[in-house]
Amino acid sequence: MGRFGWPASPVLTLRATARASAFAAVTLLLASTAWADVKVHGATTVAFGLMKPNEAKLEQLTGIEITVLPSSTLHGLTDLVQGRADIAMLSEPLEIAAESLNAKQPGLVNQADYVGKHVGDAWVQFIVHPSNPVRKLTKTQLAALYSGQTPCVFSPLLQHS
Repeated sequence: MGRFGWPASPVLTLRATARASAFAAVTLLLASTAWADVKVHGATTVAFGLMKPNEAKLEQLTGIEITVLPSSTLHGLTDLVQGRADIAMLSEPLEIAAESLNAKQPGLVNQADYVGKHVGDAWVQFIVHPSNPVRKLTKTQLAALYSGQTPCVFSPLLQHS
């Protein structure tokens, strides 16, 4: 039986497990530092989905002040590499983010210096404006749209871009 007397959902259980794993990993990382203030920069998905809601609890458990600066994966990784952040929050694999930054500024990120740890997955929702005639899209339809297999004809805004 799950929360509120509802049947336990494998999806909710996996989400809760991922959130708990991420929380534990961040707690261990912060507890192992000798810093009085830890600067955590990067992806808003991680900032608002994990760090901000748990910031006070993390500070209480570790005795370390945490400064969370939501921005983006690439800004967070750049800040880490350039010494402006102690921890980078990434919403994509380190390898992809590093490759993207190195394409813009060759040699910026030496991947051998960093280890990325996958600690959870994000909740993703697609919403449409009330005036949009689309009322339902399946995962298959979304996959076809994002893979380019189906042209996007659902929105006048997208048709003219």
